[in-house]
Amino acid sequence: MFYKIRDCVDVYTLKDNILMFYFINTRKTYEYKVNEGSIKLISLINGERSVDDLVNVYNITYKRNVSKKSLMQILAFLMSINVVVEIDPNYKTNIDSRYERQINYLSELSLGEFSGIENHKKLVNTKFLILGVGGVGGDIALLLAMAGVKEITVLDHDNVTDSDIARHMYFRKKYIGCKKVDAIKEELSRINPDIIVNCLCLAYRPDTNIDEWIDKSDFVINSADEPYIGYTSIKLSRKCYEKNKPHYIAGGFDIHVMSTGELIIPGVTPCVNCYMRYFKKKLSNWTPENKKVYDTMNEYGGFASQSLFSASYATTQIIKYICGSEFESERLTRGEVDFEKYNIQYLDVKKDPECPVCGGGVKNESKDS
Repeated sequence: MFYKIRDCVDVYTLKDNILMFYFINTRKTYEYKVNEGSIKLISLINGERSVDDLVNVYNITYKRNVSKKSLMQILAFLMSINVVVEIDPNYKTNIDSRYERQINYLSELSLGEFSGIENHKKLVNTKFLILGVGGVGGDIALLLAMAGVKEITVLDHDNVTDSDIARHMYFRKKYIGCKKVDAIKEELSRINPDIIVNCLCLAYRPDTNIDEWIDKSDFVINSADEPYIGYTSIKLSRKCYEKNKPHYIAGGFDIHVMSTGELIIPGVTPCVNCYMRYFKKKLSNWTPENKKVYDTMNEYGGFASQSLFSASYATTQIIKYICGSEFESERLTRGEVDFEKYNIQYLDVKKDPECPVCGGGVKNESKDS
């Protein structure tokens, strides 16, 4: 085995023999006070030397007598903080070169020289089910296809209209009147000719049974907003929870606020029912005033860029989860993005011990409560 500094790590020497490791992709840094010998040793770790090579070159070049055991202790520490990795020069990756930068980023999510490649394989072999391929759901599908995902199932009953072209990243004029699932299948296949796209041209209603497709999927994403995103999320999330399927409730936008959506991991994060109970408590003392002054269009405004922002956030969270990234606890809950102030405020939602779905609450709570 040879040893090398990760491609995504820069190494700097600061004053007083402070050595700084800077992770380019995540901007994470480690700083250590070391001796001059350690700095010289690190300069020799170039991916072309084994432990024995490093010992010999170091001792000859700098006229030292460092033991193999001591050097292995240093290498073990550097590997534990993901700075140095072992590499096998005979390992064949057979990975398309267009994913090199993606793999570079994914390599920071776990240890080992081939962690980026292995994480990439996890991602592309994950089977996704996406409900609703409008602005947010459609963009998520596109981003996953661009990341190399091999199989995506899309569900939507709607047709493409002329207004969709201005709000969706993948719709073109030629698709007007076509089923959205057919339009996005063509676009996903254009990105990756080898992708498998299963099209379910149906609405997600109270009597809709898609258990078969949930079972076939590894990860489920809900962006179905008819009749209402809250209802479809409750129905789908409870089914996913029963089947122990991780899922993401995609966000959306209205006026100047965008929702990041929420990642739901059965047994780990709050479920959709917990969110429902959270909002119910928050709004318990709120009463709307029925004083409508004039009629409006009853539609929220927004840009395609806003839905793409929401989709990009969701896709990044999903990819990081699949590849084993550790999350800050607050990043697992829904965030509200204010486009006027350009900040994100995360909701303080916890697993509810009385939740009838993921806690110890009574199971006969009304499905629509």
